[in-house]
Amino acid sequence: MSSCTFPVFAAFFLASASWAQTPSPRIREGDALPSGDHVTFVGTNQIDDRGSWLSLVDSDFADVTQDAFLLRDGQVLVREGVNVAGPAGATLDDFVFVASGAGGDYVSILKVQLGVEQIYGLYFDDQLVALQHGAVGAPEVSAAATWGHFQGAWLNGSRALLVLGEISNPDVAGPKEDALVRFQLDGAGAVVSKNVLLTKGQFVPAVNGKVNILGSLATTCALNASGDFLSLVYPTGGPGALLENLDIVLAREGDPAPIAGRSYGLLSKVALNDFGESAFTATLDGTTDTYCIIRNGQKFAQAGDVVPFLPSPLGNGSAAPLSLANSGDLFWRASDATGASATFLRNMEVIVQENVTQIGGALVTRVALDRDAFDASPDGRFWAGRVELQGIGDALVTADFGLVVPVQGCATNTAQLRKASGDALTGQRLTLALDGAQALGALPALLVGTRGIRSSAGCGAATVGGELLVEPASRIATLFGAPWTGAAVPFVIDIPPAAALVDLELFTQGVFAQAGGAPSLRLANALRIQVGAP
Repeated sequence: MSSCTFPVFAAFFLASASWAQTPSPRIREGDALPSGDHVTFVGTNQIDDRGSWLSLVDSDFADVTQDAFLLRDGQVLVREGVNVAGPAGATLDDFVFVASGAGGDYVSILKVQLGVEQIYGLYFDDQLVALQHGAVGAPEVSAAATWGHFQGAWLNGSRALLVLGEISNPDVAGPKEDALVRFQLDGAGAVVSKNVLLTKGQFVPAVNGKVNILGSLATTCALNASGDFLSLVYPTGGPGALLENLDIVLAREGDPAPIAGRSYGLLSKVALNDFGESAFTATLDGTTDTYCIIRNGQKFAQAGDVVPFLPSPLGNGSAAPLSLANSGDLFWRASDATGASATFLRNMEVIVQENVTQIGGALVTRVALDRDAFDASPDGRFWAGRVELQGIGDALVTADFGLVVPVQGCATNTAQLRKASGDALTGQRLTLALDGAQALGALPALLVGTRGIRSSAGCGAATVGGELLVEPASRIATLFGAPWTGAAVPFVIDIPPAAALVDLELFTQGVFAQAGGAPSLRLANALRIQVGAP
């Protein structure tokens, strides 16, 4: 058991009741909008690392050409019928797709009315990025190539924008071709560069063939903060494959799956976090238990599995997405073989289950099953999902899981510090585990500070024991554990139910010390912790 030597965390080691994480309603059918109208339907939802949420809602406004709104945290960002930034004279006719980025940015696909014509545009915040029938303008395709439809878009914190759509390229036979295009935007949304990464007829060495079609849904691509991406590619005459950056095959239809005696059928939804961890869904050959989720190359779940949160074995999936957070947590949706007991999950932990969970005093009677059913923030702290509440109707609900996420440095330290159990939530117990000492009997310690080290290159400080990732001047405590016996050393933290602790951010790093040995110190990785509200 560790000890604590500083006042702000001293209370963390007092006994406290364990509080379960409780989702909270944010917008519900019948709620009044700032415009004076009332919500009649809750649609697309997104949530970012700040806990700020986006939602598309319909209202009871009498004019159906102006009854849909995009909300951020309950406030109106934009509504149907208003003028858009481009093209000149166009008005917003319908929302097609919305995805949030970092720092409050978002990307959207909108249907706009321009005179008697309806066309589709791609927008960053309220700035036009690309327009249907407009020039693609990328060096990899003909200058005469134009945009067809936009099917999905992904935006990261560096304002790299990945777009899945269709183009008409006179250099390729046929009226239109699938294309994957990367834009780089500046802070105002202006296009700095654009490149067609993949399009029909392009030879891809990883699949030893030319592209025929790409995965055509918004859940068949993923983009992370480093600009790495996943995409489903179907070559002419060959099986579909899930590729990372177009050069690494993560899975191929027909290849053996990591489930004894089974091979992949169709690949579908994909997820990617900033550490390069991946997840996807697939069908399997055979006639039974033909659905699975694969995380980091290993089976996570399969139809037919007996799971603790369902009264009967796990059924097949739905159109709901996957989300793999930087915390390592996998967010997904499950139900039994009949489609009953539908559940939103974080790993194998229930967030919301229909006909079981109560939110704001109302029973959840349905959880959404479409591609906009839920979203999780990239770091994994926040979650938002769409449900139906008994006696109320549609609702958007959110949850805060606190945050324990690795800190990226420039080196790989030898020892390992990880979250063993619990969450960084007020009123709950969080246990960290430190392992990988240089010798039996080495003494473990946990350094705790309020800031991480970050050079211009994103590195910590080099030391004889490894890369130091906690700023020494910010250190507020050192916690000590029992000598290493070959098993991970636990550091147990009981967080009091104090609202003042919510959003407290700390950086922790493990270290082993041994007397008379070399090296005398061995550093582990660091973790960034944010305390959340239950």
